[in-house]
Amino acid sequence: MKKRLIIILAVIFLIVLLSFFFDAQISRFSVLIRNDVLTKIFLGFTVASHIILILVFLTSLFLWKKSKRKWIFPLWITLAISAIIAHLLKIIIKRQRPFYDVSGVSIPKLLAASYLTKIGLFVRDSSFSFPSMHSFIVFAVYPIISKEFPRFRWYWLGFAVLVALSRVYLGVHYLSDIIFGGLIGYLIGLWIFKTYKNIFKKDKR
Repeated sequence: MKKRLIIILAVIFLIVLLSFFFDAQISRFSVLIRNDVLTKIFLGFTVASHIILILVFLTSLFLWKKSKRKWIFPLWITLAISAIIAHLLKIIIKRQRPFYDVSGVSIPKLLAASYLTKIGLFVRDSSFSFPSMHSFIVFAVYPIISKEFPRFRWYWLGFAVLVALSRVYLGVHYLSDIIFGGLIGYLIGLWIFKTYKNIFKKDKR
């Protein structure tokens, strides 16, 4: 088990390290393909991935199935731990966002308007880039969704990928931000899922 964990962490480190080399190029490319339609679509995914909306939606989903209600608390724990860890990493690493660091990368007009309102749905002057909290959160809840609602797993995976890509497209995150956030978020979610699954098994005995 320890050997497997070391291999997984080594692979994650390698993937994130490689993505750093392409960060600036990918961020510049995202500017070249921007248009009003894509911007509105990706803004929609960014808004939909806000932690409060995910909490309300997934809690409602688990309430819908009585047998799944025991997973509501683990879901909340997953979201809370993911948000806290992502926030702490941002403060520790303090990586500036692409629209500050990379020449030619700016946030779209639609995002800029929301950015100036400082409502917290997108980015703030005091926030940092690494890792992507949105990617962290949407991938962290994936293990619970895929195991307890297998019919929804591919829909959620597609949603999570589009959320992650939206952050790069909008110029608020680098490629490495979303890769690291998604991978670590998933591992944390998987750990919490397995922990509570063992607890529920013991309660049945």
